[in-house]
Amino acid sequence: MNPRPRSIRRGLTLRVVLPLLALLAVGLWVSLNGAWQQASLVTDRLLTGSARVIAEDLYFSDGRIAAQIPPAALEMFASESRDRVVYRVIGPHDALIGGYGDLEAPPAHSDLQPLAYDTVFRAEQMRAVAFPQQVATPTGLATVTVVVAETVRARAQLFSSLIFGQVAQQIGLVALAAAFIWFGIGGELRPVLGLAQTVQQRRPDDFSPIPTESLQTELYPLVLALNGFMNRLERTMSRQRDFLEVAAHQLRTPIAVLKTQVSFALRSPTGEVKDDTLRAVDDDLNAMSRLTNQLLVLGRSEHDPHSVTLRPVDMSAAALTVVGNAAPRALDAGVELALDAANPAFVRADADLVTELLANLVDNAILYAGRGARAVISTRMTEGLVTLKVADTGPGVPPEDRERVLRRFERGSGAAGIGSGLGLSIVAELTEMFGGKLVLEEPIGSGFVVVMTFPAAGQS
Repeated sequence: MNPRPRSIRRGLTLRVVLPLLALLAVGLWVSLNGAWQQASLVTDRLLTGSARVIAEDLYFSDGRIAAQIPPAALEMFASESRDRVVYRVIGPHDALIGGYGDLEAPPAHSDLQPLAYDTVFRAEQMRAVAFPQQVATPTGLATVTVVVAETVRARAQLFSSLIFGQVAQQIGLVALAAAFIWFGIGGELRPVLGLAQTVQQRRPDDFSPIPTESLQTELYPLVLALNGFMNRLERTMSRQRDFLEVAAHQLRTPIAVLKTQVSFALRSPTGEVKDDTLRAVDDDLNAMSRLTNQLLVLGRSEHDPHSVTLRPVDMSAAALTVVGNAAPRALDAGVELALDAANPAFVRADADLVTELLANLVDNAILYAGRGARAVISTRMTEGLVTLKVADTGPGVPPEDRERVLRRFERGSGAAGIGSGLGLSIVAELTEMFGGKLVLEEPIGSGFVVVMTFPAAGQS
């Protein structure tokens, strides 16, 4: 099962929204703390105000400190939450002056500043403020602590009202930003969908470049790459068409000749004529087999060059093998073959294709040098270069034809024999594939000289 394709729009949105959600979480945490502190501050101020009102009415009478609780001290807590408010007035030595004796005393503290703290009164959570107040007595100043406590329902309601507005606002802003990002990215990606539709609607034979006007900066390299690819594809398809047309033509001719020869042999009354015809058929089949092999090598070198694995190959050893195999044919053709390859000469190449390169060079010499000619195949390795040279003493190629014979299916104007015009073009293309360079040198006297240089490779 093919995996579900990734969405650029969804990916970009997530990349932007996820950090926003992280910021939202941090903002919510800050807002929660701020709202709780604000709600606590309001509650503490009310409690402090109430305790201050009570403390201001403390007095000394009849040998003791008394407290008069004004109604205003407790009325300020009136709210819809109906919180319970209790108080306790604590004199010196924890004496109860007024209020609820079971209300927990505040934690010990040395200064005379109000102290806010959380406590529990009769199983209810409460917020309390202890307000120290000094009262004048005949023996001096006495410290009295007024404690006022309130249940926390009002504080919770205030906290909820504060946080709800902030949270709702922040979540709404993030949701609105996510929507804008989603639709904004969708709008910016619309040209990509248009580009895909343009490519899909093209005819298979339309390799014209895609217009680059009004393209976004990010799409420009992609379209340039597509145009470059289509240009290369067009050239490849054109070469393939030309190759198939010429190959079909080159194969059609020998097939027609073979058919004619076989028909003539079938009609011949004598065995001698049939034998001569069969020998001619055999020669033509050999030439056709060679042409087919050349076409296959040419197709491999052109259409799938990256499948060729280059390894160190000894050019001298390969030349020895090829020359040895071609010796009987050279003897029949009256061409003297000589090999000058005493030392190893390693190049980075494909062993089979090196053999094909050498075979085409040797066959070219046998086919075109002519009877009585001499062909020398030599290899040298000097200064990091391997030189392969094939020189014959045949009629050679006129200077004006030397560039042409390196092209496919092209032969010299005075060429004899039944060659296909592929041998030297294959040699040239394989030389380039192996990183080498081919030169047709001017012969001394008559003849034909091909020199190839390759980067030397270490022996493996």
